[in-house]
Amino acid sequence: MWKGYRDATVGWVEVKEEEESHSHVRQCRSAQFLVIYASRRGILEIWLAGNGPRVAAFNVSTNY
Repeated sequence: MWKGYRDATVGWVEVKEEEESHSHVRQCRSAQFLVIYASRRGILEIWLAGNGPRVAAFNVSTNY
């Protein structure tokens, strides 16, 4: 529960990335994000899961 986010819609996103190293070994890393759409505030926020900081924020229309 987050203060100031009444009636917000939330979702989780996991991003995976594979890359080959110089030794031709594939390495996979992933990150999880919490996405919050606060319709009353007209903002979409993306937070790094866990204790992470806010990664991005976008102003969006409150009328959809």
